[in-house]
Amino acid sequence: HSGHTWYLLSCSVKGLPGTAMLLHPWDTQEEHADNSQLTWRAPRRLSQIRADLHDPIKELLQERYAVHFADAPFARHGAPPGTTARLAAWLRRLALLVSNRTLSPLLVARTLVFCKGPPLTDP
Repeated sequence: HSGHTWYLLSCSVKGLPGTAMLLHPWDTQEEHADNSQLTWRAPRRLSQIRADLHDPIKELLQERYAVHFADAPFARHGAPPGTTARLAAWLRRLALLVSNRTLSPLLVARTLVFCKGPPLTDP
């Protein structure tokens, strides 16, 4: 980890299969007691978020990307001041699009794979 900034994404999936998923970047709340929610942390570097999440989403959305993320631009290259705020805003917008079922199942799946959720256990 030396020499690189790591961002700790706090992720959760709520509800039964087929319902919405929420990602809460930098959420400091403890895991919820509700059994219908899975919560986990996903440490990622900005370069990982850009290459493995942002860029593929932008490519697949094509012209719709600018519409969906107009008010939440992704972090700039080189990590200038304001990077964390821009990244948090972009991740919040992604979470909203997933939760509102705006994104395709493919993009939702890509987001879940990127976050590498915890293994499921039987109730």
